Amino acid sequence: MIYIIENDFEKLKIRLHKMLALVEEQVEFAFRIIQEFNLELANLVIERDKTVDKHDVKIEKLCQKIYYSQTLSEEDSRYLMAVMPMVMNLERIGDIAENICRKSIHIHTHASTCFCTPNAIQEMCRVISKMIKNMVQAVEKKDSDLAHNIRLYDVIIDRLNAENFTYLKNTIIQDVRNTDCAVHYILISKDIERLADHVTDIAEQVIFIVEGEVVRHKFIGDIG
Repeated sequence: MIYIIENDFEKLKIRLHKMLALVEEQVEFAFRIIQEFNLELANLVIERDKTVDKHDVKIEKLCQKIYYSQTLSEEDSRYLMAVMPMVMNLERIGDIAENICRKSIHIHTHASTCFCTPNAIQEMCRVISKMIKNMVQAVEKKDSDLAHNIRLYDVIIDRLNAENFTYLKNTIIQDVRNTDCAVHYILISKDIERLADHVTDIAEQVIFIVEGEVVRHKFIGDIG
């Protein structure tokens, strides 16, 4: 029975690794589409979201199997308790990547007037890409120091999202023909802000695995 449990934990880690890699690439492609529109790549991201959902279901079932198989150690219990919300957040990150692609398609194929991607959104993409890269490393290496660092960037994303809203609101005021494009960029900016929330949630689960501490809603300062 112990061998079976260990084997299931290895399967769990492998499946989590595959889901992390896929979701990271989905977001990378979505960000690329925001700045350099590619309809074929956008449709690929939309189609592959089904695979993200399949990973979600398989990992949930495996977690349930492990949970009901045997009494677990404290360390294994924490890991299992953390993986389930991690996977839920990864699935939502995948959904957001799909949504960003759909909004980008609208901007480039339906908006009557279109303009370049706002600077604040481009900077948000750069920050989130770094957060996700660090998140994957933190999960796979159980690096709580890196996870603590990830939490700090959420404040920067919130600030950039607010800056972007102000800029796009003024763009609409200057020329009402910009409304459709600007509104969809506002929605994309909000999607990116939500990405930061989900990445932060995953980082907090890493901290729980390593340190056994629940850090949600605890105050963190800006990093500059």
